[in-house]
Amino acid sequence: MELKYSAKPATGNRVQQLPHFTIEQRRFLELWHPCKVLWRIGDSWLLFDQGFEELGHIGSEELINLAEWVWYGTPNWQVLADRLGIRSA
Repeated sequence: MELKYSAKPATGNRVQQLPHFTIEQRRFLELWHPCKVLWRIGDSWLLFDQGFEELGHIGSEELINLAEWVWYGTPNWQVLADRLGIRSA
């Protein structure tokens, strides 16, 4: 899983910039499944399992549509664990 953070969301449907996401990271995520990106943007959390090449290059509305799951505010960590297939002891 690749973890990313952006302090502020883009306004309107502007492109949400994704700093420090290299071509090599994108290629690795595309080639080695199952890989995910968990991206915190302000107080929103987006989980991606596809479309890694598009991250940082599309508008915020398209970004939300591409996400596998979106949380606003504090995420429910149990739901995240379930989405990732992690079982608690």
